[in-house]
Amino acid sequence: QRMGQMIQVSVQGLDPVRGNVLFAEQERFTGENQYFDRTDALAVRVRRRLGESMDRIEKSSRPLAKVTTTSLEALQLYSQANDAREQGDDAQLESLLQGALQLDSDFAMAHLRLGQHYAAVVSKTENALAEVERAYQLRQNVTDREQRKIEAEYFRMHERYEDEAQSLNVLVSLYPDDEEGHQALADAHYDLNQLDKAAFESREVLRLNPTSAPAYRNLALYLARANRSNEALKVYQEAQFRNVDSPQMHWGVGLAYLDQGNVANARE
Repeated sequence: QRMGQMIQVSVQGLDPVRGNVLFAEQERFTGENQYFDRTDALAVRVRRRLGESMDRIEKSSRPLAKVTTTSLEALQLYSQANDAREQGDDAQLESLLQGALQLDSDFAMAHLRLGQHYAAVVSKTENALAEVERAYQLRQNVTDREQRKIEAEYFRMHERYEDEAQSLNVLVSLYPDDEEGHQALADAHYDLNQLDKAAFESREVLRLNPTSAPAYRNLALYLARANRSNEALKVYQEAQFRNVDSPQMHWGVGLAYLDQGNVANARE
């Protein structure tokens, strides 16, 4: 509900038989930029009302992605796609993102993420370029943070790596807690063959999210490519300790073993 400058989100729990109110929770705020954080807080309180323990809530809670869309259902699908990506499960990404785009065809960040997925799976195909181009066309309708990410990926697709890195450096200076921005900047440094800087940005991602599968995957590869094989293997061991794994991570580990002359382990 809107009440002047105030926005209120309310949740009631009703007895399905008698119809009486079992509990009520609400959040009020004045800026739309507060919506995500306040809704996440509201969801935690509702789950506690429904009987979940705080320990379980803390372990399983997944915040909504902070992106622009006209559809809450599309936002939920996009957030699920983000979770799958973070866990190294790329198999679900395409269907989740396509589902989000069916609900909101002008969802710029879903177009961007789908283009990135296509590029990662089969390189710069027409589909990948088309999705990133569409996101670029829609960039005026999103937040500054989203716009910088879209422009950076557009530059990357067109092999304008210096422009990509410059855009992302501005992004992380404005939003130092942006995990995705640091990951994209790591990729940009890798494209420029700046392996030490790429490794530094991947470690920034892990500082913000210690269980990020993409960050572990890329950090192992960057270190292996920089002939820092012992560090690459140590990163792999840390990922295993945190139960994080992905097929691409083994690429970097294989290169690290090869650098050490351990052909048998590299082949495995």
